[in-house]
Amino acid sequence: MEAVEYRSVIKVLYLKGQNSTEIHQEMVQVYAEKCSNYSTVTPWVRKFKSGFLSVMDEHREGRSPSVLTEKNVSTVEKLIMQDRRISVKQLAFETKIGIGSVETILHDHLNLKVVSLMGTKVIDN
Repeated sequence: MEAVEYRSVIKVLYLKGQNSTEIHQEMVQVYAEKCSNYSTVTPWVRKFKSGFLSVMDEHREGRSPSVLTEKNVSTVEKLIMQDRRISVKQLAFETKIGIGSVETILHDHLNLKVVSLMGTKVIDN
């Protein structure tokens, strides 16, 4: 079951007047081992008590894409043009950017694929 569905059950049972313990016990009876933990039920009951009645997560800002700059994209592109068989690990080392960020630059910004040759990820069109 999706998290939103569990939260909906928690909300309905809360609105019926049940507390966190009662809600969790009833969910365990119905969902058995697939049930949310008590530590998941409690914060949602607290939110509903405070007047927040949406079962959706609040929007959270993620980490800013500070390494995904034009300068870094340009640097990665130059390194690839110098050596088409450069590995992702080597690009990360040369640019001091994480491997995941290098892969994002390659895929999303430079429209290149990363292929694995003998355990080493290299660049391909």
